[in-house]
Amino acid sequence: MGKSSAPPAPDYAAAAQQTAAGNANQALIAQYGSMTNQVTPYGSVTYTPNQVGTSPSGDPLNQWTQTVNMTPAEQAMFDQNQAINQQLGNVAQSGVGYVQNAMNNPLQGQTLASTPQSTTNQMVTGIQMPNLQNQVANAGDITRSFANNANQLQTSVQDPNLLAQNTTDALYKANTQYLDPQFEQSQSNLENRLANQGITQGSEAYNRAMLTQSNAKQQAYDSARNNAISGGINAAQGLFGMNLQGGQFANQALGQQFGQNQTMQQAQNSAQAQQFQQNMSQADFANQAAQGMFGASMQNAGLQNQSAQQAYQQALQSGQFQNQTAQQALAQAQALQQNPINMLNAVRTGQQMQVAQMPQVGVSSPAGLNQVAGPDLLGAATATGQYNQNATNAANAASSNMWGSLIGAGGALGGAAIMKSDRRLKKNIVKLGIHKTLGIGLYAWDYLWGEKGCGVMAQELEHVMPEAVITMPDGFKAVNYSMLGA
Repeated sequence: MGKSSAPPAPDYAAAAQQTAAGNANQALIAQYGSMTNQVTPYGSVTYTPNQVGTSPSGDPLNQWTQTVNMTPAEQAMFDQNQAINQQLGNVAQSGVGYVQNAMNNPLQGQTLASTPQSTTNQMVTGIQMPNLQNQVANAGDITRSFANNANQLQTSVQDPNLLAQNTTDALYKANTQYLDPQFEQSQSNLENRLANQGITQGSEAYNRAMLTQSNAKQQAYDSARNNAISGGINAAQGLFGMNLQGGQFANQALGQQFGQNQTMQQAQNSAQAQQFQQNMSQADFANQAAQGMFGASMQNAGLQNQSAQQAYQQALQSGQFQNQTAQQALAQAQALQQNPINMLNAVRTGQQMQVAQMPQVGVSSPAGLNQVAGPDLLGAATATGQYNQNATNAANAASSNMWGSLIGAGGALGGAAIMKSDRRLKKNIVKLGIHKTLGIGLYAWDYLWGEKGCGVMAQELEHVMPEAVITMPDGFKAVNYSMLGA
């Protein structure tokens, strides 16, 4: 199918001339409408024309004169303000000498206090710990058993065998009644000693100590049993046949002797226990005294450190107060020096004066009339030509099977996937994302002839990869998508 021929190019020169003439005519119309004489309570504004030429359309070109006349009252105020300003100028001139003198004698900065000296060397950093007594000397060995003379007692004059058995039982009982508390005490002392040594129950060292204790106990009871048997036999043989009365007397004497021994040993044990308690009390008193001295040393050190810290804070606050005082003195001197200068500056600039001015309400600005534009004939002609060109291109694209295959399937042209991607052929454009390499947009759109497409805009790609953009014979741009990695 053949393509439609392109429309003729617009006459841009004629359109530009018509646009210029229209703009000039519009400016003249606006100017005449704005040049209005005004009369207000403050005065009047009048405009006087003076023709200086003729416009291209034959209309006269005037140069206007604006005349402002104040009322007598406003004129009197203006003259009065002018006289006052002249007098203030004389005052300002007389104050220049003061400013020069202030510049020749600048203010001197105050001496500021430096950082106060640290009091760390005055602080107590360590206190020696007291040596406490952790053990007390034993007052002596405590007697746990007494000399047993039960084997010398006569219980009967019966048969030697029965006498031997009775004597054996009595001796064994007499021996074991002291062994039981002895081994109970020994067992308790052993457990305390092992615990103090850090040996825990169930450990190998603990089991060995318990086994040794058990063996010693067993040996003691075996020895008591053997001694009782031996003593029973000897007693039976020695005592058999003795007179019952003599035996009773001997037994009574032995009992008295045993009681005396028991009383004497109990008194000795009581004295040793009292001595041990005295030693414990003395050691505890010494430890309490050492602890009290340590606490007093700690309090004294804390008080000394607090005093040193307070001294540092006071020195710091004193320096800060001194610096604040110096800054305030400097600020006061600056204020005293700058106040006349500020007064002089106010006199010179007139910032404190209210000068009568004629209100600007309703005053026109002829210089701004040239900004009023007439009809854009050139733009209209350009738009008409563009529309005709687009219509022709759309018709050619709709009638060309070749371009349809390129757009729909990315057909090959010169061995590369080339598709029309000119923004001027698209509508309903939606941005989908950004090309990860080139940084340009990825879009979806509808072509002017109804088909859908997606990809890039040729105009954007032309800025970053111009070699991938091709201008087709009909003037529209196409894209070589094989170069984009698509």
